[in-house]
Amino acid sequence: MMQIGERSKQDWLLYVGLFCFFFSGVAGLVYEVVWTRMLTQIFGNTTYAIATVLSAFMAGLAIGSYVFGRIADRGKNDFLLYGLLEAGVGIYGFAVPWLFNLAQKFYGPIYGLNESYPFLFNLMLFFLSFGLLVFPTLLMGATLPVLSRFFVRSFEELGRRVGDLYATNTLGAVIGCAVAGYLFIPMLGMRRTVYFAAITNLVIALLILIADRLRDKSVIEVATDVEALPPKELTVHERPSWIGWVVLTAFGVSGFAALVYENAWTRALTLVIGSSVYSFTTMLVTFLVGLALGGVLYARFMGERAVRTSTFG
Repeated sequence: MMQIGERSKQDWLLYVGLFCFFFSGVAGLVYEVVWTRMLTQIFGNTTYAIATVLSAFMAGLAIGSYVFGRIADRGKNDFLLYGLLEAGVGIYGFAVPWLFNLAQKFYGPIYGLNESYPFLFNLMLFFLSFGLLVFPTLLMGATLPVLSRFFVRSFEELGRRVGDLYATNTLGAVIGCAVAGYLFIPMLGMRRTVYFAAITNLVIALLILIADRLRDKSVIEVATDVEALPPKELTVHERPSWIGWVVLTAFGVSGFAALVYENAWTRALTLVIGSSVYSFTTMLVTFLVGLALGGVLYARFMGERAVRTSTFG
């Protein structure tokens, strides 16, 4: 296992990772705001556009987190993998405006369904748009578990380090959402704003690649296996298997309610502000500020507690 003195050799990588993850959050919300605006032009309805973008984002984040969380546990270089994920998002970001133009060619043939079968028409548009957006959001969703696997060096650090990562990324998302909705789209237009986000992702990937080349590869990452940790850092509690499913179900219902709030609040703000872009941006900024503050507060006041893991059967 790596000694305490050896850890300091790699501490600068943590700051590089946090810096990059902040701007990854900026780029991610720039995409979300711009893509919502682009889909509004296809659907002709802001509510449907917002619902589609949020669905694609949440689905991609969930799938990416689930799949790459398992890959990260088996990986040898999670730091470099994070850089590759950012590069993938950036490359796809450059392609999205072209893909949206291509998708509009399918819009004409199915437009006739709008009068006779409006539900079927909107459903087809939903799946068409969802398919375009789910891949880059899958890569975005993979970044948190992959970078967390690199950041977390012991169970004792789990809460604080993951809380720091989540808060940093979400704070970046607040900035990205605000500048995209209030500044970049009016000044640069949608296409250039998307290109700004894509360039940001590629710069992040380049920084990660350089940092990975410069780091001391002779330093071995801290082992996080249970046997290598002092007993005080890990407490295992036996729980009935059904409790785990209750917790996961409650967490899923909580996510469902949160996304309902986002859609409803955007709709309500549109009646007050008038502009769909500004109302969506205002809602997201407020929502993300709360998430970021929650992550900061947990990391600072509760993240130092010893990790308690439960076995659910």
